[in-house]
Amino acid sequence: MGKTVGQNHSSHILKIKLLIQNFDHEIKFMWTRAHVGTIGNETADAYAKMSTNKENIDCRLALDRKFLNQLLLKDILLKWQANWTSSIKGREVFELCPVVHLKGLHGNFFINQLITGHGALAKHQNRFFHKSDVCACGKAVEDRSHVILHCERWQDIRKTHFSQCSLLQLFCTKRVRIGLEAIMRKKLEDVLQDLPQ
Repeated sequence: MGKTVGQNHSSHILKIKLLIQNFDHEIKFMWTRAHVGTIGNETADAYAKMSTNKENIDCRLALDRKFLNQLLLKDILLKWQANWTSSIKGREVFELCPVVHLKGLHGNFFINQLITGHGALAKHQNRFFHKSDVCACGKAVEDRSHVILHCERWQDIRKTHFSQCSLLQLFCTKRVRIGLEAIMRKKLEDVLQDLPQ
């Protein structure tokens, strides 16, 4: 066995490693099937079981950094999820991403307007600038869902780039994102043309 055995720096593990390295006789580590009557293995299992019934812990092993990072990350994600679920803000994004995660959602200036329901959409323009929230097609409030799935003005782009499916699926395909970006580019042009000169 070589002088370097793994990377664990716990003092108890290091002591065991030193004992093994400094032992005068040959040591072999072999796998053995559990719970089939192998005497040494059954004895080890019995001692392990007995130790779970003790009131006091003989020795405490320090938690390694990787395990602590995993615990912290799990706790952070749980708190983040609780805040995200109970928040009254960002509900447009919540419809697409109800579960928090560390993976990024593909977006750019145009796609982000659709993901958030902001920017050039009439519903958002109404909220901030008191413009009409009715779509230029005149048939509904112009929100993300209407623009992507229903508005007849974007029927050609819809046919070319995507067919009707759930909003979440729409943001996962490059071909679809190209179509969504084309819609929002045109929407932004319309908004900018309506600005007073």
